[in-house]
Amino acid sequence: MREIVVDKNNENQRIDKFILKYFGKMPKAFLYKHFRKENIKLNQQKVSADTILKEKDVIRIFIKDEVLNQRSVS
Repeated sequence: MREIVVDKNNENQRIDKFILKYFGKMPKAFLYKHFRKENIKLNQQKVSADTILKEKDVIRIFIKDEVLNQRSVS
């Protein structure tokens, strides 16, 4: 699991765009699959990919670190 706290520089953007930028080369299909499976939470609640982030929001990604590292490197 990864936990990311949104800072002032990253607020007012969509959560999907933020995660793609954060992990680099993660495939979009992989990311959206995990939104559908509810493996990505915002402030401990289910979230849709088009949600706009605010400062101090907490993103929790319930995907094994090994899988995340593998998917974010090409």
